[in-house]
Amino acid sequence: MRALFVASLSAASLAFAQGGPVAPTARLEGGRVFVDRPGAPGTVPAEVGCVAVSAVVDQQLHVACADGRVRSFSLEATPALISEVRLNGEVRSLFLRGQQAWVEVARIEAKPLRPAAVPRSAASAMPWAGATEPGRTSWAAPLLAAAPTRAAAQEPKSDDTVLGPARAGGVFDFAASLHPMMPIGTLGVGVLADASVTWHAEVPFALRVRLWPMAVVTSGFGAGGAAGGSLDAFFDSRFFAAGLGVGVATFSPGAGFLLSQHLRIGALDGLQFSAQTQVLGSAFGWLVYGLEGLLQVPLRRGWMLHFRGGATASPLVFGDLGMRIGVGTDLKPKLFLTPTVGFAVINSLVGPSVGLGIDYRL
Repeated sequence: MRALFVASLSAASLAFAQGGPVAPTARLEGGRVFVDRPGAPGTVPAEVGCVAVSAVVDQQLHVACADGRVRSFSLEATPALISEVRLNGEVRSLFLRGQQAWVEVARIEAKPLRPAAVPRSAASAMPWAGATEPGRTSWAAPLLAAAPTRAAAQEPKSDDTVLGPARAGGVFDFAASLHPMMPIGTLGVGVLADASVTWHAEVPFALRVRLWPMAVVTSGFGAGGAAGGSLDAFFDSRFFAAGLGVGVATFSPGAGFLLSQHLRIGALDGLQFSAQTQVLGSAFGWLVYGLEGLLQVPLRRGWMLHFRGGATASPLVFGDLGMRIGVGTDLKPKLFLTPTVGFAVINSLVGPSVGLGIDYRL
């Protein structure tokens, strides 16, 4: 969007008293400025040190340059430079309003695509001075008045904050993580993993297929692990989500039918606490099978601390600390990487773990 700004050049200029001396005038020829001094023998060329696009005289000579500078000169025998400013935009012209000099500036601005989300510009409250054209707006303001800049226009919407980014709807979210662990006191290796595909609808609804828990360990004491998966449906709004799921999971000596419950308080990509519980139906009846929790704390846009932990009756216990990092310069990244460090207990074998999570939205 192009906006047309008219800014004051000489707020301190004094008006000529009625009946006082007649002010000089300025004109352009081929990028040069000529000053007509009343009573002088003729028009005098003024060396202004730039290619001029407009000039005007009040108590001083003001010249708009093609490179965006506005230079002011004293009106002595030889004009002397007394001030210079560089404006954020394309200088169109200078003109007199009363005994005041003004500069007309055209500027390109960036605005959000959704009109309802565009905040009213502070500049729109300035006093009107001039006509409007399609795609342009004219108003008057002091030369040093604050005006919206290109950088400010690129800031996210006021309701799209670091702690509570707006919900992304109509996307598929592919996530996976792998956490190798090294058992202490025995030669062996273990791995924790999970994977999921989530569809976030345009309306506050989400559907997820998830494989969790997924763990295996091998050592001199043998091998063991856990496995499970579920299909979950959520009410999924910007600051709150709750859902239920069904699935299966292993439990010594076999497997059982799984019911899962989910809760999230806070934004998915902002400050949030989320938890999941699982209840397993087996030959021994219904029992609490698993617990999982996540606390996410944003440090800046696209950088979030992760505190995650959980346990299942497989048995499996884990906890880790990670940093969820948005990749790229977009305000809403599509790719997140989450490196972690922590610990794990798989089949009574305890050891430190490191990991990496990958989250991609399509």
